Amino acid sequence: MHKILPIDSTSASAKKIASALTKSGFEVIKASSESEGLKLAEDVSPNSIVVSDNTPQLDGSKLCRRICHLFDLPIIFLGDKPEDEVYP
Repeated sequence: MHKILPIDSTSASAKKIASALTKSGFEVIKASSESEGLKLAEDVSPNSIVVSDNTPQLDGSKLCRRICHLFDLPIIFLGDKPEDEVYP
């Protein structure tokens, strides 16, 4: 079973994402903060990570860059900014 790690501090968003992924047959390991998500990514070796742009400690694009630097995992980035603002 594929493990997906959503990193989102907004509980309503995290619940919706986790519910949709679980219904689609994925094992979901939730992280409520950036630091928890990075630790879980190291500990449980997920198949991919979902990052929301609504993270309080780091913005989502910086968190994605950090994940790319540390892990070789696909990242799904959920944001509402145009791509040229996220990755200048």
